[in-house]
Amino acid sequence: ADTENDRLRAELAAANRALEAMNADLESRVAERSARVDREQRHLERAHSMLAQLPVAVIGVDEDDRVVAANDAAVRLFGPLLGADATSALPQPLAALLDGACAAGASRTRLAFADRRWTASCALARDDAARPYGRLLVLAREGSA
Repeated sequence: ADTENDRLRAELAAANRALEAMNADLESRVAERSARVDREQRHLERAHSMLAQLPVAVIGVDEDDRVVAANDAAVRLFGPLLGADATSALPQPLAALLDGACAAGASRTRLAFADRRWTASCALARDDAARPYGRLLVLAREGSA
């Protein structure tokens, strides 16, 4: 009986050591991933801040024609845009550009609205597998940045 108990104690001690090693490895992996997530979050915040400060209007529209991104310059031009239907929220020349040339791929054109001349550039937004999921529109007043 004592021999059996000694054997079971030894097995239990070995199992506990193995669990402690796995737990230490898991804690190390969690710490590494947490550090990576924190780093990526800081990068994302900086990228968002840089996008917000661009001197040109940047507008992202998803496949349902909803505005999903608009930097500060775009909001100054058009008012609040996030969640809005792009066709309704944007001036007709931009809405037509989004539905036409932008939907077909990258393009750059000059247009006029609000008594000013603008250069509009657009491209398809693509995921990591190069599948399009929306359109990106960049609008700069001619003679400025």
